[in-house]
Amino acid sequence: NWYNKPLRFVDRTANSETTYFIWNQCYKNIKVANDVLKSVDLENLSDVAKSYVGQAYAMRAFEYFTLIQIYQFSYKGHEDAAGVPIVTEKTAEAEANNNPRAAVKDVYKQIMDWVEDAIKTGQLKPEESLPSMNDLSLELDVSKETVKKAYSILRDKGVLESTQGKGYFVAGKSKKQKMRILVLFDKLSNIKQVLYNSFASTINGKADITLYLHNQQVSLLEYYIDENLDEFDYYVITPHFPLDANTQKRVLKALRRIPNRKLIIMDRDMEELRGNYGSVCQDFANDAYTGLSMGMDKFSTISKLNVIIETSSLYHPYVVKAVEKFCNTNDIDCCFYNQVTPGVVHRGEVYLIINGQLDMELIHLVRAAKSLNLKPGRDFSIISYNESPIDEIILDGLTTISTDFSQMGKLAAEMILKDSLKKMKCDFRMTRRSTF
Repeated sequence: NWYNKPLRFVDRTANSETTYFIWNQCYKNIKVANDVLKSVDLENLSDVAKSYVGQAYAMRAFEYFTLIQIYQFSYKGHEDAAGVPIVTEKTAEAEANNNPRAAVKDVYKQIMDWVEDAIKTGQLKPEESLPSMNDLSLELDVSKETVKKAYSILRDKGVLESTQGKGYFVAGKSKKQKMRILVLFDKLSNIKQVLYNSFASTINGKADITLYLHNQQVSLLEYYIDENLDEFDYYVITPHFPLDANTQKRVLKALRRIPNRKLIIMDRDMEELRGNYGSVCQDFANDAYTGLSMGMDKFSTISKLNVIIETSSLYHPYVVKAVEKFCNTNDIDCCFYNQVTPGVVHRGEVYLIINGQLDMELIHLVRAAKSLNLKPGRDFSIISYNESPIDEIILDGLTTISTDFSQMGKLAAEMILKDSLKKMKCDFRMTRRSTF
């Protein structure tokens, strides 16, 4: 046992040659595990690859279990003390080179996640017996109480089971606890209601769903993840936040704390977030072009497209570029407005409304048209961005270009039910009604 003295806290000094050697050796082994996990496609693993991945998770958990005991005191009473830096396959090189020591409680949470990952990939089979607490404490040279605590946590989570005389073993698939899903939406709206209803109806009672709103505040995202990390089987998140570099850096850091196998991103893709997490998103940079192109039979007879958009909209720069591309490609005059007045409403033109939360732009447009005795669909055309249930009714049917939010919720739920995370783009289409 190379680490016998350090694990017994005999030579815990900063300049100890043995302590320095252990630090480097453990992180070298962690790098090997990370390299294995980065090199495989977790969505399509052969049985042999599953074995390698399971071993990588287990080895990484063991190395951190060794490190955290050497470089910090016991867990109890030191939960928030500085432990060791956490480096995973998702950690960028620049971040790894300037990575502070994570709190003891965070290191132990990661260890538990990786043990679960090892089980999930098939390294440990359902109903397979685990080493006794005495044997494992001797093998790892840790106290029996430490092993008992780890086994108890995994049992409480439904990963392990125990019976008198048999000890601990991996829970059978049919005996595991009901799945728990945390959904973090930005705001509630008619669109989010469609998205959530589709998601929940597809889950169909096979999991308990908890819904929180982060209100596009990154501090709330960080809080919810910190408070609920390791408490749920899946985390479904709409990452709609201000696009400035500092906020996005904080968002990425928060999302990276969630294991890939538990994370599903909805609505907005996070290209900078690496790993085999799931995502079901729209494409803000190109979807408007696709949707408008579906109405070319009508646009060919129209000279001008007016776009009414609030600059406060998170993704207005992307949508504007997509609309400009459509107009330039098809030689259509295009104007953009931040507000509606009677002076911008003209007979024979088309108005694309990038909806706010309360659809005030549509109200202002119809009110201005009414003052000029102009009727939508007869004298001018309206297209609304994002489909809502009420669009079938208002103005005898409002034409929309929109992501299929019902499909988005269904696809995300199916990933969970099938235990198969993928990266998918939702359909985007024009729904023609009387206003166009």
